Amino acid sequence: VPSARSAAIKTLTMNHTYSISLETAAQVCVGHLAGEADEDYSYYTIGGDGHQFPSSAATDSYWLAELYPNNDIQDLDVSNFVSTCLEAVPRVVRYSNLTQQDLIPQLISLSIALEAVPIAIEDEGEADISVECEVVFDATVMWSGFSPAESVDYVLERFSSSFVKDKLVKTNPGYKYPDKRHPLNYTFPSFDYQYGIVDFAVKERIFTFFLPTGCVPLTNDHRTHERVVKTFSSDSGAGKPITVYGYDNTTPLFGGDTYEAETNCVKEHNLGQVASSENNVGFYDKLGPAELPFVPPKVEASKKYDSSKVYIALVVGDGDNVWHLKHSHYELLQQRKEKCASEPAACYPMSWTISPEAKRIIPDMVNALFGMLKDTGADDRIVLPPSGSLYSYPALMSDKGQNEYIDGMISDFADYGARASVHWEWFYDWIHAFRTYFPKWSEKTTSLEPRGFILTNVPYLFPIFSFGLRTDFKVVGDNVVLFRPNEWRKGSMDGALTPEEMAKKINGFDNGYVSPVYMTRDGSLDVINDSYTMVGLLNDNVEVVDIDTLVDIAIEKHRAT
Repeated sequence: VPSARSAAIKTLTMNHTYSISLETAAQVCVGHLAGEADEDYSYYTIGGDGHQFPSSAATDSYWLAELYPNNDIQDLDVSNFVSTCLEAVPRVVRYSNLTQQDLIPQLISLSIALEAVPIAIEDEGEADISVECEVVFDATVMWSGFSPAESVDYVLERFSSSFVKDKLVKTNPGYKYPDKRHPLNYTFPSFDYQYGIVDFAVKERIFTFFLPTGCVPLTNDHRTHERVVKTFSSDSGAGKPITVYGYDNTTPLFGGDTYEAETNCVKEHNLGQVASSENNVGFYDKLGPAELPFVPPKVEASKKYDSSKVYIALVVGDGDNVWHLKHSHYELLQQRKEKCASEPAACYPMSWTISPEAKRIIPDMVNALFGMLKDTGADDRIVLPPSGSLYSYPALMSDKGQNEYIDGMISDFADYGARASVHWEWFYDWIHAFRTYFPKWSEKTTSLEPRGFILTNVPYLFPIFSFGLRTDFKVVGDNVVLFRPNEWRKGSMDGALTPEEMAKKINGFDNGYVSPVYMTRDGSLDVINDSYTMVGLLNDNVEVVDIDTLVDIAIEKHRAT
């Protein structure tokens, strides 16, 4: 990979001028050429105003200027770029975008295996395909009438050795699920085609696919999905967690996407998601690895538990999603820095979720976020997002899967200087989590450095009955704190609260209550401004602390009582 310190960066602006299929070909080309030992340039895509491209021109341009300010930037025409790419990669996978759009994810896998570029017959007049290009696969003939499951099986049977193990990519080619009351009533095609992650999939040689009912039991798609998992698991699906990039937004239920975390998708329960439909994933590694470990600021003195006080810690959610890291997290951290500069007396601690996978796939961006965290001048911390290393439901995993997952999380905790994680489970599985998963954490946690888990139920409106009516947290083995759910959303969502209502809720806690406030942006919550408003309305006995201090205070309260 060329160094961004010296190499030119050639940008490709994706907009309505180009077809989705041509932009897909460009993304595949970016992935192929990213693996070339070219010392002169690298490619970077910029979001435009068409085809639901996952990013925006403003955000992509910001990161380009922020991270690589000294590089020569050259903008290319997408069509010309694809033509030039075909000179370097003169092999074509031919298909029809009009009749085979639902097969594009599998065509990307074919393009990886055959080291080719997918070209739609509708684009052949736009991209100059010379006679030197070899058509290594003609899907208009070979896959005529194929279903997505049949095309997945075709690639598995012939090319499975061409891909890495323990990783998968899901890219929705245009299935739309507008009605959450009828989760299987999808429409196709739509323009909601998630192709931003394609360059990363090609660069890393990750099997790419999409099955509209792949996670729904008793369907043909589901049986094929099971085969995919067994094929690309290094232990044949025996439990080692598999990372799934992209986003599975199929089968919406209870106000969310039933299988988005992937763990409940197949019977092996060994999948976890990295929400990453963004473009340029894999590009942000030009300046070297992430600067680990992140060293959080030291609190001047440990706080002692005072039974006359209420303790809260503000936790910013959504950092499991690369989109939020790229867009909203950097915006919030900029606001946070400005607030702390203008109102230093009100610069209370905050904790930020950041995906552990981010340090591996977008290290340049993570280093920038680290710098912004330190620039606030506050006692800010990093928290692992739900549910740790991957967006997953660990209680569903096998015993072996849980053990491997915990070992990976311990490493992620160390890299981020973190001691707490958000943890999600389906409402029916908490008893299993309390009995099997969290006791394993207690065995691997010292009493001198306890850990905390910020629990959230799925669906989030359901209570976790094990807490009863007034319990603020539970402790496992004297060193692991499980905090009762206390989420803050705002807007028209069920259970959403205004800053005034949230302050009233916290002011109503009993003295001695210890609780995180888990803030998410899936409503209309203005995280920085609304939190400042809310904190300003709290009673004098309410103290805002960082999440690590909150864990320590909870342990002290537990040991004292």
